[in-house]
Amino acid sequence: MDSDRLQTEKPKDVIRKRMRDVNHIKSLQNEQDLEKYAFFSKFQQPIVDEFVQHFRAGGGKFFPFPKEVIYNSLAQFLEKQKYNSLVALTPNIHAFLQKRGIPFSNVVPFGEPADAAIVFSDMLVACSGSVGFSPRTILYPSIRNIAKDIIVMTRSRCVFPTHADAMAYVLSRGDDPDSAIVEFVTPKNVTGEEGNPVYTPQEPRMFVFLVQDDM
Repeated sequence: MDSDRLQTEKPKDVIRKRMRDVNHIKSLQNEQDLEKYAFFSKFQQPIVDEFVQHFRAGGGKFFPFPKEVIYNSLAQFLEKQKYNSLVALTPNIHAFLQKRGIPFSNVVPFGEPADAAIVFSDMLVACSGSVGFSPRTILYPSIRNIAKDIIVMTRSRCVFPTHADAMAYVLSRGDDPDSAIVEFVTPKNVTGEEGNPVYTPQEPRMFVFLVQDDM
């Protein structure tokens, strides 16, 4: 029994080593490289792989990183994208963006949507590839209409098998079930007349930057 358990743990050790390979991740220069890394990355938890499969099938872009480099990797991504207007609605990232000289606003735009918004999600749903926002992270009245690109910061421990499991988590924290407003957004492949991707604030393009938590 013990030898069988050790054999099942060996692949996890390999995965963790790769996820912590900071030099490899720093060498990723563009979105294509990031996507290749995400495609070949496998996780300790099958539930994360299930989320990735559904999220990517809907057109979502998924980038996993160790916590040591996720901010630098996000900064590289933002610098490549060259957004004209960026809204950072995750307060703990403000100081880092200022240090990197990346201009941003910290309030939801009124009238004209931003090019991109950085938000935090505490609920990812594996069975649908949905990104969820609980009463503690929701942007009232909706995440939609804020920006055409939504950049989601999250962690692998925020992945739940189903919507019901995610809701059970919300209620387990003591949130009032009668006023627990939540929102789930599922990426969609939106195409124009010529078959090219077309994204709008109403149907935004979604990116997930996920920290792989140690198990």
